[in-house]
Amino acid sequence: MVHVSACSGVAAAIPCTPRMKSWSISRSILNDGDTCRIFDQDYGLIGLTSVGDYMVGTLHKRDNFFSLYTTKPQLQRLTDFGWPGKGPLEMGAPAFFGQWCVENGHTRIWLLDRAKSHFQQIDLDSVAQSKRMVVDRSFDLSKAGIPGVRDLFYMSDTLLVGTSDSSVCTAFHYNPQSGAYRPLRTALDFGTGRHPIGILSDIPKSQYCLPGLRKMGIGDVLFSPG
Repeated sequence: MVHVSACSGVAAAIPCTPRMKSWSISRSILNDGDTCRIFDQDYGLIGLTSVGDYMVGTLHKRDNFFSLYTTKPQLQRLTDFGWPGKGPLEMGAPAFFGQWCVENGHTRIWLLDRAKSHFQQIDLDSVAQSKRMVVDRSFDLSKAGIPGVRDLFYMSDTLLVGTSDSSVCTAFHYNPQSGAYRPLRTALDFGTGRHPIGILSDIPKSQYCLPGLRKMGIGDVLFSPG
């Protein structure tokens, strides 16, 4: 059973070019609000993101990577898309980071396929009509020299921004036209060894217990180096 929040709109806006009028970042649906049972039979649904008049679901252990829903005139499932494989319209390990826009009446999203090093713009209206993957544009990152792209966002045809998988979580700018790659300052330094403050068991209880409350403590915590 999935609970759909009534406030599932745009969380942040991305600077746009004259051609891209309203690129936005949509947040995932939270587990609150009114109960909706339309998703009860959609096994493997591990994520759900509001995208204008659509919802994009992320699927796990299914024949496709994504599921498409419409909210107009009522919430209903339309189709699955993102067939796994090595062909031109097939995907390896795609991820959706919530970036979408409405351009010329069509709702479009960006998907990063880490396995194939492709960053693709997908037309959701065409997917809904044809019941298959429809790629508007694609950037090939295989020769970009970026060490393990973690996430990526479209700013313009000459500027993509993202982070790479590394111990320091490096942010970068990339120009897909010129091939120029520029890493930015380190955002978070996870490191690979023991943290200077020690492991959690070394921290005195007085530092993580709130005064006046009993049985307070830290349970299982995992810090990933990437």
